[in-house]
Amino acid sequence: MRTFLLSIAFLNSVFSISQSQPIKIVDEKSNNRLALYAVNDTETDYDVLLSVKGTNFR
Repeated sequence: MRTFLLSIAFLNSVFSISQSQPIKIVDEKSNNRLALYAVNDTETDYDVLLSVKGTNFR
């Protein structure tokens, strides 16, 4: 019973921390460059990790 209550408390804390609005990814193209920006419209700070896959770039 105790582990059940602890698991419910853990899941409740995880879902209460999650963000309610998504972060937008904006791309700007200029000449031979591509710039990616993560735009956050909320007052809360988030860490963002971008993974980019592609070919023929360096």
